[in-house]
Amino acid sequence: MALISRLTTGSKIFLSREKRHRFIKECSIFNCEVVVELLCHKVQDPSQTTQMRALCGLACLMCTDLLSLEQIFSVTHVRLTQLSNGTAGPVTNKATKLLRQFEALLGFSVIRTITTEDTPVDQSSYKLNMADQIPFGARDAVLKHSDTLPEDMPQIRGYDFNQGVDHRALLQSYLTTGFQASSFAMAVQEINKMIDRRLEPVEDQENACDSQQSQSGCTIFLGYTSNLISAGVRETIRYLVQHKMVDVIVTTAGGIEEDLIKCLAPTYLGEFSLPGKELRQRGINRIGNLLVPNDNYCKFEDWLMPILDQMVLEQKTEGTCWTPSKMIHRLGKEINNPDSVYYWAYKNDIPVFSPALTDGSLGDMIYFHSYKNPGLVLDIVEDIRRMNCKAVFAKSTGMIILGGGLVKHHIANANLMRNGADFAVFVNTGQEFDGSDSGARPDEAVSWGKIRMDAKPVKIYADATIVFPLLVAETFAHQASKLTADKKGV
Repeated sequence: MALISRLTTGSKIFLSREKRHRFIKECSIFNCEVVVELLCHKVQDPSQTTQMRALCGLACLMCTDLLSLEQIFSVTHVRLTQLSNGTAGPVTNKATKLLRQFEALLGFSVIRTITTEDTPVDQSSYKLNMADQIPFGARDAVLKHSDTLPEDMPQIRGYDFNQGVDHRALLQSYLTTGFQASSFAMAVQEINKMIDRRLEPVEDQENACDSQQSQSGCTIFLGYTSNLISAGVRETIRYLVQHKMVDVIVTTAGGIEEDLIKCLAPTYLGEFSLPGKELRQRGINRIGNLLVPNDNYCKFEDWLMPILDQMVLEQKTEGTCWTPSKMIHRLGKEINNPDSVYYWAYKNDIPVFSPALTDGSLGDMIYFHSYKNPGLVLDIVEDIRRMNCKAVFAKSTGMIILGGGLVKHHIANANLMRNGADFAVFVNTGQEFDGSDSGARPDEAVSWGKIRMDAKPVKIYADATIVFPLLVAETFAHQASKLTADKKGV
């Protein structure tokens, strides 16, 4: 028929809009069932262009009411199925698309079988079963074949309380629990690696003076934000310092003053929802759900001012060059209270670095004191050299950082000086999507050279008040007998 010949003859594989409209108009005056039969015959033409133009003609008829979709499908489905099973290409794609359109419009699936010219097709095997057949392609999409996973890959399985309550076994089961529980278990493994390395013997280093000489196989840097000292994590940190389980501490001003203030007056448990206006009128300060009476800071001022006077005097008469770490060492000595983190840091000669020492109540008191007795100087340059050398001359280093901000970056940057820490555990709730250092994953630190490329750092996305005491229980406290075997002054 001339109509079909005109439609399927041409150099382009697709029909123009004008040709489509003319074809549909002319079809209306012919027997459309015959037109479909002829198009189906043209679909078998050796020419890919002819095949594509014939398929386009079928697509045009599907968009009209000249024939029902069921009628068109009954004539074309065999050939369309054969084409859809062929080698990938425009014709195969077009045939597959038409089959999917039929299924979407009619609500049944095509039972596909690969046929050849030599294999007759049983027309009865192609049934329009709207209720029982799976839609075309759905089974392949849902039941996609899986690659075989490694045999040593852990399988997810949680703790079985039928075994009774064994808290250590419960925490060990976290490794195969998934999500942040698994991150916790991996952090336990990472810290235990630090401890194992720490217990290795240390050889004398040629280029290090006595003050720089590494005292253990792994120098552990512990960093934490001030809110953790305000909270009960203070006692966990004090335990580590008391028993010389860490080598270097970095914290903020609040992380210093809150420890000292707690030796003078307590912090209380309140609620997150307490209204700020009412608390301000009552002279009560809120840290999350913790409450600190303002009188605590008044007591802190009374205790601190005489010490600042003495520091100024020693600076003037003895030439003492004060640094933040030296000041913290002095405050630990003066507080003389075994509940204090910094008392034990003083007793065990563990350096505490706080480059932002003036950002808090300590800064307030130094500011007030500068009017009464001016002249106190704190040198941060000496501290940065001392801290960086702790990393440079270490046999290996580990970072345990609770929270983010200054403490996280200050420790990481010191480890840059040795081309990265060997071990690292971060605990915080920060996300990386705002570009903050606090939320950055350990892999970002690898890119800066702050964690070594062959390290296996761990980040736990969690509240450190929940996680850190459990981490210590599974690591430092569990290995306390080894870690404290040769310690003195504890």
